[in-house]
Amino acid sequence: MYKEDLLLTDSKRNRFSLIYEFTHPLAMCEEMLHCDNADEVRAVVNRYAMFKAHSWEIVSDEASYTKLKHIDCFGNVKYLFAYKTVLSKLADFSDDELVIELIKRGYKVNK
Repeated sequence: MYKEDLLLTDSKRNRFSLIYEFTHPLAMCEEMLHCDNADEVRAVVNRYAMFKAHSWEIVSDEASYTKLKHIDCFGNVKYLFAYKTVLSKLADFSDDELVIELIKRGYKVNK
C-alpha cells in the first residue's frame, strides 16, 4: 500500500508541484492508496500524466518508496517518489525474540 503524498523533483532535488506534470493530481493521489506494487503505481502515474509521449518508468522499488523517472522532450529529468505505508509487525514477535534481535543489532537491553 502507498501513501497519497507524492514528491516530484528534478535531478538537482528541486521540488515541483504535481499540477505541472499531471492532469488531475488529487485523483491520482487518491488512487495511490489502492496500489499494491510498483507496476500499479507506474500505471496510475502514466494514466494521469499530462504529456503522454514520454512515459514514466520505474527506477527503483525500495522498502519505503518507489522511484519513477520521466524525461521530457527537452531532455529534462523528473523523478516522482511514491512513499509506501509501513506496517508494523512487532506484535508478531515475542518479547524474547525482540530482545534477541535488538542485541544482534548492537543495542544494550536490560530485562
